Amino acid sequence: LQRKITYTQKTQRTTTQALLYIGAFFTTFIFAVLFQLVYASSKKIITWLYLLQLTTAPAQGLLNFLVYIRPKVQNIKRNNPELSSFAAFMNAIKSKDCATTDKDNNSRGSTSREGVAEARLQPHIQEMVDGRIEELPSP
Repeated sequence: LQRKITYTQKTQRTTTQALLYIGAFFTTFIFAVLFQLVYASSKKIITWLYLLQLTTAPAQGLLNFLVYIRPKVQNIKRNNPELSSFAAFMNAIKSKDCATTDKDNNSRGSTSREGVAEARLQPHIQEMVDGRIEELPSP
């Protein structure tokens, strides 16, 4: 039962994240589309709509970044409830850890051949990064 709840929670989190990316996309391009539709149909330039287009279109990268870093900020807040949202956000930006999940929500381990080979090569990959070996052994 615990595994099913965890799976459901992961599914909900993934769905929320995907919807936020879609929302970020539509937020940045809705004004551009509206401006082009109005201009194509009436040949009029509506200044406020044009300014919204100019403001929101370049903001797509910022909105994608905010959506991307959101799970990490939530995990920092969950693990450190005394932190403000801004402090958690700054910690997430400064963190060198790429993982966005906490220790309790790690993915289930893979037992596939690729997963086993990857686990076996992991120490060698670090040695290669550190410059101690030139190439990886064959799996």
